Amino acid sequence: MTRQSGQDRPHRRRGARSVVVALALCSIGLVAPPASAAPAGTTAPATSGTVSPSATSLLPAPGLYDARVFGTRVRLDWVVVPGAVGYQVRRDGHPLPPISGASTGSWSDDDLQVGVSYSYTVSAVDSRGVEGAESRAVTAVPEPPVPAPTGLVVTVSPGRAELSWDDLGPSAEYLVLRDGRSQRVSGSARWSDTDLLAGQYTYRLARPEADDHPGTPSDPVTVTVPGEPSTPISVVYRALGGPEGVLGHSVTGEYARAGGTVRDYANGSVLLAPGATTAYYTDFGASRYAQLGGPAGSLGWPTSNPVDLAGTPMRYAGHRQEFQGGSLYEYPLTGGPHLVTGVIRDRWRGLGAEAGALGYPLTDTVCGLRNGGCFQQFQGGSLYWSAATGVRRIEGAIGSRWAAQGWERGTLGYPTTDAVCGIRDGGCYQHFQGGSVYSYRYTGTWVVGGAIRDRWAAQGWENGPLGYPMSDEACGLRDGGCYQLFQWGSVHWSPRTGPRITEGAIRDAWGAQGWERGGLGYPTTEAACGIRDGGCFQVFQGGSVYWSRGTGALPVSGAIRDAWAWQGWENGRLGYPIRGPVCGLRDGGCFQVFQGGSVYWSPRTGARPVSGALRDGWASQGWENGRLGYPVGDAYGVPGGSAQDFQQGTVSYRDNRVSITYR
Repeated sequence: MTRQSGQDRPHRRRGARSVVVALALCSIGLVAPPASAAPAGTTAPATSGTVSPSATSLLPAPGLYDARVFGTRVRLDWVVVPGAVGYQVRRDGHPLPPISGASTGSWSDDDLQVGVSYSYTVSAVDSRGVEGAESRAVTAVPEPPVPAPTGLVVTVSPGRAELSWDDLGPSAEYLVLRDGRSQRVSGSARWSDTDLLAGQYTYRLARPEADDHPGTPSDPVTVTVPGEPSTPISVVYRALGGPEGVLGHSVTGEYARAGGTVRDYANGSVLLAPGATTAYYTDFGASRYAQLGGPAGSLGWPTSNPVDLAGTPMRYAGHRQEFQGGSLYEYPLTGGPHLVTGVIRDRWRGLGAEAGALGYPLTDTVCGLRNGGCFQQFQGGSLYWSAATGVRRIEGAIGSRWAAQGWERGTLGYPTTDAVCGIRDGGCYQHFQGGSVYSYRYTGTWVVGGAIRDRWAAQGWENGPLGYPMSDEACGLRDGGCYQLFQWGSVHWSPRTGPRITEGAIRDAWGAQGWERGGLGYPTTEAACGIRDGGCFQVFQGGSVYWSRGTGALPVSGAIRDAWAWQGWENGRLGYPIRGPVCGLRDGGCFQVFQGGSVYWSPRTGARPVSGALRDGWASQGWENGRLGYPVGDAYGVPGGSAQDFQQGTVSYRDNRVSITYR
């Protein structure tokens, strides 16, 4: 008796051009057939030898592997021949019924006599019915079949059949056969067939052969199984395909839990909430749901079945299930399932849930943060919540800068807004409890807070004259001060002076004096412009800085500044300073040059302006190093001109002539 066994066929893909050429060359004896595709435990196939040139129009011989013996069954495998529509097997030289099918590469000879040697060959048949070259011969000797297990007993209960048989030892393997299906059982002489519908079932028992093909089966045992009572849980289970569906076989009966009813299966559970008439199942998140306490935990009972979420060409499909206390989401690239709950879930769904910019969750909703806050991370950012601020979205460079400040535990605290983009030149910002973070592609991402932030805001934020920040606030300066750099200036703060803006040439001149560490100290005002000739000035703790187009920005301070002020500042005859103060003169003196003259100071004489012809006459005597010394008073009028007294004399100017009188 012979039969073709499609179940035992190996599945191979053939037909590449190189394989066709190789097989053609094999057929005429130019190359040996390939051995790389041989099944495990076999020898590479071979052909019968060289084919004469007159036979080149015939199909080549199939590459026949060694025969395999399974009890009284012999199995043959060969390499499929391109162009073949069937095959001819010969046993001991006698043709057996032809095998049809171009892709057939396997065949079984059953019910053979034990201990007899059989010889087999195979040849391909083309579409004309012409048989091609014959393969090499392989031999096989059938063996006694594996005996059937004995003592099969089947007992039934609603929806269940319990099988037992004579035990052949802890390492024994069995195949339970039921109505054309088989189940492998290892190391036990008992097996339960569960979740059965009401009806008649026939069971047999066999030992597996080498390829898991059943050996000699036992006598059949036919039983009638009563059906299980219909419950909301069983209705759901049957709708899912019963034991062949997504949940698999049951592992428990229905049992009470948390006021409801549950039944567990191999791949999940079906749950019926207290007082409900519709049950829901869990599968993808079953183990996570169990970790969270199941229906007695924070999630409570399921309120929906699992839902497959739509994928796109750029995104895999995910899964979701709703529960009384939140939702479980699973996505191949984020792990999980992850729990999303409460106001964070509501805000996330308001932003498009997994289809929105945030994507799928990367963590559960986590609470217990500062001031009782919560957060959750997603693919595209995070959501943070506190009672004082609500749910706010954190992402990108601003989120990274906030994280570097210590998240909600840092000085910034929780976000009070989402990130806002599209401000000047494409920048972004986000406000927090303790300040703001501004991000701009040309300056970076920086924190602005406290009094400095308030002063910057009063100037118009990034739209004002300072532009975007270029650093964080830096503190620890002289007298406990702080500062922050912006695109076009700085804001400096100290407890005594408050926040003050410095910018442009005045800021540069102040910086050249050593910033707040220099003699000028901190600014006490901001720059005031619109004075004589379009000039500007700014007052500092230790003096002032004055600027005009013709003179640049120069500091003026101390007694020299006071003497200049007495003359009317820049509106007086001295005008603007044209160089900074110079000290280290005779007797520890200093001087500063202005547009209309100079101011000289020494400890004994104080600060005195000197200008015009009187200054020229004094200069001709060697300035303060000459016989005259320092001026001791301001210029005064005399008949026909003016005069000015010095330590050792007087310089007079009358009738366009300078005269000097010494004491």
